[in-house]
Amino acid sequence: MLFASSQLTLNPSAWVWILAVALVAVAWFAYWRTTPDLPRSTRLALAALRAAAFVVLALLLLDPRSIRKSDREEAARVVLLVDQSASMSLPASGWSGGESRFDAATDAASTLQKEIESRGATSETIYFSDHAQFEPSEAAKPDKQGTQLARALEDVVRRFEGEHVTGVVAFGDGIDTEASLVRRAPPSMPTWAVGFGDTLAPNDVRVAGVDYSPVVRAPSRAIIAATIAGTGPASKRVRVRLTEGSRTLVDRDTTLAAGSAEATLRMPVKVTEPGRRELVLSVESPGNDQRDDNNRRDIVIEVEKARAKILIVDLTPAWELAFMTALVAHDPAYECELFVSARRTAAPVGRVKRPAEFVSSLQDADAIVLASVSDEFLDAATTSAIKRFVTEKGGGLLVLPGPSSLYESNGGWSRLAEILPVRGSAPMSFTLQYTSLGPGAQAASNPATADLVPLFTQTEWQERAPLLGFYAGIAPTAATEVLLGVRGRSLPALAYASAGKGRVATVAAGPLWRWKFVAESNGVYDELVSRLFDVLTRGEESGRFVLTAKKNVFDAGERPELYAEIFNEKLQPVSGGSVKVEIARADSAGGETPLAQTPMTRESADSPRLTGEVDVLPAGRYVARGSAEVGGKTLESKPLEFRVSTTSVEFQRTEQDRDALARIARRTGGDYVAPADVGSLADKLNLEPRRVPVVSESVLRASVPLFLLLLILLAAEWLLRKRAGMI
Repeated sequence: MLFASSQLTLNPSAWVWILAVALVAVAWFAYWRTTPDLPRSTRLALAALRAAAFVVLALLLLDPRSIRKSDREEAARVVLLVDQSASMSLPASGWSGGESRFDAATDAASTLQKEIESRGATSETIYFSDHAQFEPSEAAKPDKQGTQLARALEDVVRRFEGEHVTGVVAFGDGIDTEASLVRRAPPSMPTWAVGFGDTLAPNDVRVAGVDYSPVVRAPSRAIIAATIAGTGPASKRVRVRLTEGSRTLVDRDTTLAAGSAEATLRMPVKVTEPGRRELVLSVESPGNDQRDDNNRRDIVIEVEKARAKILIVDLTPAWELAFMTALVAHDPAYECELFVSARRTAAPVGRVKRPAEFVSSLQDADAIVLASVSDEFLDAATTSAIKRFVTEKGGGLLVLPGPSSLYESNGGWSRLAEILPVRGSAPMSFTLQYTSLGPGAQAASNPATADLVPLFTQTEWQERAPLLGFYAGIAPTAATEVLLGVRGRSLPALAYASAGKGRVATVAAGPLWRWKFVAESNGVYDELVSRLFDVLTRGEESGRFVLTAKKNVFDAGERPELYAEIFNEKLQPVSGGSVKVEIARADSAGGETPLAQTPMTRESADSPRLTGEVDVLPAGRYVARGSAEVGGKTLESKPLEFRVSTTSVEFQRTEQDRDALARIARRTGGDYVAPADVGSLADKLNLEPRRVPVVSESVLRASVPLFLLLLILLAAEWLLRKRAGMI
């Protein structure tokens, strides 16, 4: 204790003082005369006891407090950070075995700790890898993945904020595995670094990096650019292999020069079918390879269809089919298959298949167009397949008007009624009269018609090529969006609704191809049909919340990076909304074990894209699922699967990075120290204690002795009154 002072404060309320005087007066007046008449000495004793009790009560009401101020000495604290990442299992010197870097580091930390504590300071040993490990570890091992010293220093600063930490001593090999163009700036806390491991690179070859697109379209070629690196005094002949299962796709040789050398090989892989391609890139150089745990990289490529496939059923084809297939033929985003009868009155463009092949073709289709059909074609098996395609697979369905259409098919209409956005009684009659259309109630909010609303509010262009009629007797269902309506009538000309995972649109007025003959607006047909195809082939609502990963496969020790994009009903990017991403581990049986939630933040102030970083995960398969609150509606992303391989970032570089350790130490006011000089490091550390002001407060109201004194005074008065015969 260096200095102490005390101060007494009282409640200054005037009414307490007035009450205290009044209570003393009442006590004296109560015993001025008594019955029976008591001796004056007894009355004085009773009055004194009651007055004393009232005085104690007044003291409690005054709430006196004793404030004691003092200074105390706080010993200096030094934090010892010991790297326990996997690279610390390598030899402390040379490459041929001996004491590990981790054992040498823990011995050096123990030596320094004893010296610090002998000088009256305190120290605490904390292990770190990609961040500081504050949980106690009785048997720490060098088996962690990822090394980020700057992040660990930030953790220490946050943990010991306000405490007398005079310095940090980091024991490690300096190999930072955070691949970033902009590295973290170390916090402003004096840091000394003690390096372990050989500073000369070993005689080794490794896969330094693999660059490829994680998602490609089929048919195309995936280009894999592999960077092969080598270190050591002699040149090396390296064999590079790219395999898929037991099949070898690429087998090449390359030569690396002596010293530190790199070579990049571009390897094209032909992709023809959608699906997942799992490849392995490996290198070998017999006699020139110190370690073989950095010679392999797993590669996973998701192959998607290049174009959406649309199945068009028009058993008795007319001009609608001709214009629609011509549109698809000129749009690289789509391809179509036609199901028509042998007799054709128009010339459709596309691959023609037999109606019997329709159900089997649904497997790789994205949308269906039903033009002219028949009850025989739309039997129970076919309609059940269509409903499953829409509700379970997330496919789209477009129903067109015309002779022999679904509106005129009693059996087909009744079997598909539960997924249609309109209701009515089939067969229906087509009302022949010139017809113009106008925007419906939801036209401005649906991407199929949002940009066409100004055009459909005009009638002049439609009067030059009006539609020929409509189906009366239909009405929208409760969840239907009416995009276009028949002018002058309460009839949905274009209705749209979701059905399970998919989407369905019905056109009840037509034929739409007549708009092709309006000179100044002849593009409206192509634009409307293209937008309908785009909406219908997108599938379930998850198309509005897209969750992606930086890579499909991350090395052990990497922090997986996720990206999210959210779109509104018009498929425009949205920057607001609450976003949550949950990470789960997937097992071989198809089960999932929830692990954690990953926060997402804006990538930049002017970018609507969100980004999030997942903590280092052990090797295995993982699934990420996102949810976003947008406009009072919850959007769910499709499950995103990624992997963490057994290839560790810890052995991409194995030599001690002395320069990195020295750079961090000197930027914080410390320095680099060799392991042999650890004993003298205590002389460089600030181990002086500091004076810390201490303020303590004693509350008399909470004093037990004062409360007991009040009880004793009241009890003594009661006993004396009883003895005097007053009770």
